[in-house]
Amino acid sequence: MSSFLAVPLKHTNEVDLVKPLMNYVENIYLASSELSSEIREAMQELNKMRNKACNQPLDKHQNALDVLTRYYDQLVAIENKIPITATQNPISFKWKDAFDKGSLFFGRASLTLSDGAFERVAVLFNCGALMSSIAASQSMRTDEELKIAAKFFQQSAGVFAHLKDTILGIVQQEPTPDLMPDTLSVLSAVMLAQAQEAIYIKAEKDKMKPLALMKLAAQCAEYYQEAQKQLQRDAVRGLFDKDWTNTVKGKALGLSALAQYHKAVDNADSKNIGEQLSRLIESQSLMQQAISYMPHETFNIQYAAIEKAYTSAKKDNDFIVIFQ
Repeated sequence: MSSFLAVPLKHTNEVDLVKPLMNYVENIYLASSELSSEIREAMQELNKMRNKACNQPLDKHQNALDVLTRYYDQLVAIENKIPITATQNPISFKWKDAFDKGSLFFGRASLTLSDGAFERVAVLFNCGALMSSIAASQSMRTDEELKIAAKFFQQSAGVFAHLKDTILGIVQQEPTPDLMPDTLSVLSAVMLAQAQEAIYIKAEKDKMKPLALMKLAAQCAEYYQEAQKQLQRDAVRGLFDKDWTNTVKGKALGLSALAQYHKAVDNADSKNIGEQLSRLIESQSLMQQAISYMPHETFNIQYAAIEKAYTSAKKDNDFIVIFQ
């Protein structure tokens, strides 16, 4: 099982933080030349930090996430002392929409605001996006990789949920589509579903009991179904590629199929062949629908297991019918 979704990063232009912030420091605090020199060095370091965090490629690794979070923390610390707004020390921050690829005749959608709060929002969005990329880049073959994936998908979901709840109070004009509450709600829902899927994969790998696996798969399917509902909202239609909508649909169906399969295995253990066969038929149907949305290799092993279990259960059921 694979095909995890990652949120693309927002992109920005280089800006000069040093000059406007130093003007404020020198005018307000009347700093001595020695102190002014120290502050200038600190501002230059902040400028370098922004360039590294926002204008250079970021690896799908914790170290790259640390670069982003350090810059975010520094922004918060500085704004506690030096305001960055449209009326005080304005610095134009331009950020492009993460999902808008632009076209031959039109550039990508973007928003420019002279507000440090907007900069923080964009950087925090990228923290959530990078968390999703780190999680999705795991091969999901080892316990450690599955734990990392679950952790970062959960953290990513939390970041987007926080932005959803706060964005309209922070950005004082209509944001780009990627920062609209409905979009952020979708991102949080998808990341939460993927976190649950990583937990399910680990449980299946650990050979947990069928009923426990059934519950985990069913919960995961519910999360994907919720994400699917949110993707169907008018406000976000057309924003996400088919890869997103198909993956979420396919996973909702596939995990529902696996929930039925694990319950069927439990039925086999309790010799309830009639219910076992019924659930396997439903599992087959759901999985056949799932693979119509997904690359075949996503569920090929699971589909083969369902088919094998169905063939065996049907044989047992036919045998019972013959000898009744």
